[in-house]
Amino acid sequence: MGDVTRDFDRREFACKGAGCCGHSAPIGAELVRALQELRDMLTHEKGVDVPIFVKSGFRCKRHDFEEAVARGVPRMFAAARNSQHCLGLAADISSTVVGADELAAAAKGIAVFRDGGIGRYTGSRHDVVHVDARLDGPARWTE
Repeated sequence: MGDVTRDFDRREFACKGAGCCGHSAPIGAELVRALQELRDMLTHEKGVDVPIFVKSGFRCKRHDFEEAVARGVPRMFAAARNSQHCLGLAADISSTVVGADELAAAAKGIAVFRDGGIGRYTGSRHDVVHVDARLDGPARWTE
């Protein structure tokens, strides 16, 4: 049971950085509602429970910088990023029932994500789907 929706708990969205913000978790309600809608939709379509795991939710500026550098973003660009994670409007998610490609495709069926951001991070370090509730128009990418 979650404390922000039926299946999502605030602690899932807490910053996972070390030695930074003390694991704060300011998170946008529209993001969490859309994640619940995505989970409910997939569960209904598949006929089995489709859990969605939040790999990364809110990130303080320091943790976001460290994540970007670890993914290979040059330091000068990493410092200038305007990450939706830092605004509490993004989550990197995965599921054990559906693959990342299917999860990303399903996210397009949720209005908040269709109008916001959907990205795919692939490779050995990441195989997750980024979803966000950005307000400045849709964004799509694969990295």
